Amino acid sequence: MQIVNIYPLLNTERIYTQEMSMALAHLALKYPAYTKCFRKYRGYKILDNSIVELGDSVSLEDLLNVAHAIDADEIILPDVFDNGEETVKLVKHSIRCLKENGLLNTYKLMAVCQGKNIKEIEKCFEELNKIPEIDVIGIPKRFATKHELGRPGFEFLWVNSQSCSKDIHLLGLANCFNELLEYKFPERIRSCDTCLMSMLALEGKHFYARRKFSETINLEKSFVTLEEFENVDESR
Repeated sequence: MQIVNIYPLLNTERIYTQEMSMALAHLALKYPAYTKCFRKYRGYKILDNSIVELGDSVSLEDLLNVAHAIDADEIILPDVFDNGEETVKLVKHSIRCLKENGLLNTYKLMAVCQGKNIKEIEKCFEELNKIPEIDVIGIPKRFATKHELGRPGFEFLWVNSQSCSKDIHLLGLANCFNELLEYKFPERIRSCDTCLMSMLALEGKHFYARRKFSETINLEKSFVTLEEFENVDESR
């Protein structure tokens, strides 16, 4: 499983130490230097639609403009919080738009699974899995609040399904890096993005420290020193 650290704006150049990185669309739209840094980056680039930061996904048009600007490898299609049915509709609409504009094979596509409960989440996953144009299914950290076992409780969606050939990406970490030790088949998960490393470094906490679900880092204003990052690494 590839860990994709998300860094504060002022620490963006740290992406050069990673094989895979994630750009946030809203930051790229706002800060030209951020866009330039990602364009120079030669690793695998995923472009997020910024729904967590904004409350709604950026438009497909803005997403594609940023994808072109940073030369992205993969884009996360627009989705709708806790609404599986509307998310599937939006994903299919986005794919039609990509086809109409001759952009369908330009980027790998990630679709985010959504739903307000286990039943709706399972149905959404099944529907996304049927869409041939989708390469990756994203599993939000919000799922940690929707199953008694946390997000690992949803591992059955891709492990027990013989028909699931999509890559799986974990979107964020709810509380702690320990979550990654709870999956029975971690080899079935391609990658996981998180800003938790930067947050722990900024607060002087050890690698396996827990945070509250609602706690996060100000990506636009925070700055983490090299020493602070090294202290977290040393506590692994």
